[in-house]
Amino acid sequence: MYFLWLNINTLSELVNKNLSSYEIAKELNCSQTNVRYWLKKHGLKTIKPQQPTKSQVCSKCDIEKSIGEFYKRNDNRIHHWCINCFNKSTQQTNNTRRVNRKKKLVDLYGGKCINCGYNRNYASLHFHHKDPTQKTFNLDSHHVAALNWKILLNEANKCELLCGNCHGEHH
Repeated sequence: MYFLWLNINTLSELVNKNLSSYEIAKELNCSQTNVRYWLKKHGLKTIKPQQPTKSQVCSKCDIEKSIGEFYKRNDNRIHHWCINCFNKSTQQTNNTRRVNRKKKLVDLYGGKCINCGYNRNYASLHFHHKDPTQKTFNLDSHHVAALNWKILLNEANKCELLCGNCHGEHH
């Protein structure tokens, strides 16, 4: 094998026959690297052969999709839900868990602001740390959804329940 100057006309004919760079190299008895170099130099591109697409039906939405559109597990097995359905389901599960755990925490601590008695909206009720030096983490939606319930209770024991307005005034 040696470096060979490849004519644009010769390459064009072979590209028009839908040959790959490997097949062109074999035909011209030169390296594939040489062929790729001259294809790029002359602005030519080979047509990649179409891979047979494998498809699967999502068991959640019942739509047939290619394998690439399905969630892949850590062990490279394909999940039976497509990526869209998997993400929606995970998001809904996390949102439900977050809301339910916040409601449960708020109910455990009286269900209303200790200053003014506000109790109309759970989202407007905040856990305020009585002693900021004892604070391990904020009791925000991320932590409420993600952490162990006992750890949340330990942190909530360091707090008092305030509405957004009273919490803002306090700070």
